[in-house]
Amino acid sequence: MMLPEDRSDVTLDELDRTADESLTSPPEIDVVTPDQVHILSRQELLSYTEVRYELVTFPDRRRADGSIPAVLVRSLTVRERDAFESSLIIGKGKNQRTDTRNIRAKLVALTAMADYNGTRLFTMKDVENIGRVDAELVSRVYDVSSRLSGISEKDLEELAGNFALDQLEDSSSD
Repeated sequence: MMLPEDRSDVTLDELDRTADESLTSPPEIDVVTPDQVHILSRQELLSYTEVRYELVTFPDRRRADGSIPAVLVRSLTVRERDAFESSLIIGKGKNQRTDTRNIRAKLVALTAMADYNGTRLFTMKDVENIGRVDAELVSRVYDVSSRLSGISEKDLEELAGNFALDQLEDSSSD
């Protein structure tokens, strides 16, 4: 989908119009038969607000009492994921870049839970301390957090790449 005049100041109405124009025919759906799918209504899609949880266990770090340490992890909402990705962007204008320092610690701080009631185990003030934890342990939690939240390495590379391209385009127009 091409944005109108490829501008970064596109309004939401323009995005809606562009998206509507690009849908001249319904997209192909890779499903065996149409009777196996249910196209969600607007309200149905908006009702999917429950986050998913998963336990990350560390059987190789068994405690003296025989119990297996675990971290409860939850998925991010779209708003939280966008805020996480925005937190990786620093600087303004031509000086804007992607900062992946403590990326694992940041995602763990957002998704590690103390319970199933929505109480986070950490705050963003804990990011530096999480950064001091054994990398392999934090990586296991990060991997589950990113999978549950739909964050792939490709997404992060694209985020970093988009800013690199923006900087090249900005510098060539000087």
